[in-house]
Amino acid sequence: MTVLCALLIAGAYFFTYRSSRAVANKKVIAVLYPYDFVAAERMCLGIQEASTSGLYARHVIVRTFGFDVYDKMRVLATVETVLEQKPAVILAIGGTVTLALKETMAKRGIHIPVVFAGVTVAVEWGLVESYEHPGGLMTGVDSIDELGVDIQSKLICSTKPTVQKVLIPYIASTDPRDMRSELIAASIKEYLETRGIQVTVVALSGASNILDTVAELLPGHDMLCSLEIDGLSQLSAGFSKLCSQTGVTFFCGGLNGTTFDAAISFGIDPKPIGATLFSMASEIVFDGKNPADMPVVVLTVCRDLYINLLTAPSQGYWPDFGQIVRDLVADPETASIVQRLHIVNT
Repeated sequence: MTVLCALLIAGAYFFTYRSSRAVANKKVIAVLYPYDFVAAERMCLGIQEASTSGLYARHVIVRTFGFDVYDKMRVLATVETVLEQKPAVILAIGGTVTLALKETMAKRGIHIPVVFAGVTVAVEWGLVESYEHPGGLMTGVDSIDELGVDIQSKLICSTKPTVQKVLIPYIASTDPRDMRSELIAASIKEYLETRGIQVTVVALSGASNILDTVAELLPGHDMLCSLEIDGLSQLSAGFSKLCSQTGVTFFCGGLNGTTFDAAISFGIDPKPIGATLFSMASEIVFDGKNPADMPVVVLTVCRDLYINLLTAPSQGYWPDFGQIVRDLVADPETASIVQRLHIVNT
């Protein structure tokens, strides 16, 4: 009996030792993401799913760190926490935290590879030398292509030809160097105005009561265009209710733009971007690739246009499907971008 107990104890110790060694040998991939962004949460889901399947499932630990993108001190504190843990690779979602990582690592002489997403000014900010040859510790995935700015402008006109006045709200970045949202809104405004459509663009603060502000500005407009830029994604249900109450059509576009709250929505699911981030991190950790030699990936993904028959009538929108399809097919650029048209009625 004594011998049996000794063997059991020895076996348990050996198993615990092997398990602890296995965990210790796993590579840590840290994920920094703004927790109030639906698109970022979908990317995190893509990262988690990719990390628990396939070749590297037993060899990595993914640790996520959320932060409030509008709280600069919190962003910096989260960056410090992640750097102290010395992960093998850092996946950074958003320009603000990626820039904070670069500046903090430079000051402290830390050299950890970073793969970013949601950064459209990577060259301008000095994160990479060029998309083809990043030349440093950082590489990533470009997301400006997914925004499809010109395509969204055309879709607004083709899906509702009677539109006369559009309200476009966006949240201004806390970093004055980041003018992405402002430029996107200005680009769509310019296109619509050349078609005789009046456009009101309003910059909002991340700390403001957005729904109340939009409700005050909405009267007199016949379309609300939420571009899903800089934090508007989580407000789609509130915008939908507001538009249904006032008979204003709600158009939603951009990353994670395929929401069923809008009468019309256009975009992609960001989850595959997360899978791409993890794949790039795996190449760095396990294949020994150098971020300096890994070109920034510009994803070519399917984009979906949704017409929602459940919310469209209450938002004053009765689509002419035949005309929509004809417009999409007639324009080669639009036809190549909008690869699927969905009619939602259940």
